[in-house]
Amino acid sequence: MHEGSIAEELVEEAVARAMDRGITRITRMRVRVGAEGHVTGEALSSWFDLAKAGTIAEEAVLEIDEGEGKDILLMSLEGEAPDAAEHS
Repeated sequence: MHEGSIAEELVEEAVARAMDRGITRITRMRVRVGAEGHVTGEALSSWFDLAKAGTIAEEAVLEIDEGEGKDILLMSLEGEAPDAAEHS
């Protein structure tokens, strides 16, 4: 799968999770990239910057952890909600 599509899917998933939790601005996303998945952290990070533009993740920092296997997973996100200090 192309890194651009992967980045878009990760942002969409993060936005959906955030909205379910009342988060209106995502500040950090942590992703695990499988070492056998043929996706580099550098390429994913570049595409992430494009994919997050114009979304509630626009200012989010992407943390990438390498793992085993081929999967690329959104492990966690942090953000801010109007009536709370910070969620994680």
